[in-house]
Amino acid sequence: MNKLSLDPTPSNLRLFTALLLNFAILITPIAAVAARTERSESRGQRSNRESVRSEESGAKAAAKEFAKWQELLAPMPCALLHGRIAPEEKDGIMEKFRRGETKALIATTVIEVGIDVPNASIMLVESAERFGLAQLHQLRGRIGRGAHKSYCILLTGSKADDDAKTKLNILAETSDGFAIAEADLRIRGPGDILGTAQSGLPPLKIGDVFNDAEWMKLARNHAFLISERDPQLLQPEHATFRRLLTNARRGALAHVS
Repeated sequence: MNKLSLDPTPSNLRLFTALLLNFAILITPIAAVAARTERSESRGQRSNRESVRSEESGAKAAAKEFAKWQELLAPMPCALLHGRIAPEEKDGIMEKFRRGETKALIATTVIEVGIDVPNASIMLVESAERFGLAQLHQLRGRIGRGAHKSYCILLTGSKADDDAKTKLNILAETSDGFAIAEADLRIRGPGDILGTAQSGLPPLKIGDVFNDAEWMKLARNHAFLISERDPQLLQPEHATFRRLLTNARRGALAHVS
C-alpha cells in the first residue's frame, strides 16, 4: 500500500470526503508553546510587528513595505524575504534570522512552509482577510516552535466585511488544523479534484460532501464492485454510467493545458 502524509487542507479533506483516499489521522503535537492569535482592525496606523504580505503583491511591493517597516523598527536589524530572492541569498537571510542577528523579518508568503526558527515569537499578517484559513494556519505555524510565549496578530483592513471577521475569529478560537481546514472547506469550497480551481463548490447534482459521507461511502463501494465485474462498462445496464464517465473525463481534460 502506498502511503503519503498530507496536511489538513480543504483540498485534501475534499479527497477524504469524496472517499478517493483511504486515510488515518495521526496527531503528533510539536513540543512547543502554541501561538496566541488575535484579530486587529487597521485604522490607518502601523504596528511595530513582524509583517507578512501576500506573495502575489510581488517583490516590488514587498521592497516598498520593507522600507516602511525598517524605518518604524529602527534601530532593530531587519531583513526582507520574498520569492524572487536567489536561494543562496535566502539561506543567508534565514541563517542570520535564526542566529538572532536579524530581529525582524518582513516577508511574503514564501515563509509559509519550511521555516523553523524556535525564537520567532511574534507574527503580524497584514490584510489577513485576503488569505484562506488553511494558509493562515500554515503561516501561524512558523512561530510558537520554541519555549517562548508567541503571538500571531491578524490585521484586517477597515473595509473587511463581517464574513471575513467571522472567518478570522475561527483562528483566534482554535489551533486544531482539522477543524480549521473543515471550516475553510465549508467557506470556500474544495474546488475541482481534476481541474484547476482551488475553491468553489463541486458540481454535484445531489448529495452533500459534508453531511452525506456515509451515503458516498456506499456509492463508492458499489462503484468499485461494478468496476471489478465490468471494467469497460460494456453491459447494457451500465451504459448510463459509461456515458456519464466519458462526459466527466472530457470536461476535466478541457481544463488541462
